[in-house]
Amino acid sequence: RPKKLQSFMFIQAIETLCLFASRPADFFDDLRSFTIRHIKYGVKSEYVKPFGKAVMQGLEELAGDDWNNETRQAWWSVWLRLSSCVARSLNVGTNVLVVALVQGDVDKLEQAARCAPRQERHQWMTRVDVNGEELSPL
Repeated sequence: RPKKLQSFMFIQAIETLCLFASRPADFFDDLRSFTIRHIKYGVKSEYVKPFGKAVMQGLEELAGDDWNNETRQAWWSVWLRLSSCVARSLNVGTNVLVVALVQGDVDKLEQAARCAPRQERHQWMTRVDVNGEELSPL
């Protein structure tokens, strides 16, 4: 990815960490749209851990001599709590039906619907759960 995009993503990650630490209610208000947006991008929960390591390494390099054990523990503490929420949301929201709906992929949607037991297809198609919140795909 171009360096500008990587820089933007790094800044977004830091802003999200700060939001989570300072105003967790605002973070959780935005979690659904955050999750849906990341599902669209193809982000999987297993990407969260290496991304966190990269963010922490970036912070350490930026902080230079100001990076110490206390600083490291504080940032990691926030990251671990935030990443747990994000990974769990991605896991919950990434069944084949939700992915097909979010991506607007008709072929995947048909395949997902065929996987559902016949008597449950209407529920699969009209009730989508993302992070414990039911959304209507219609």
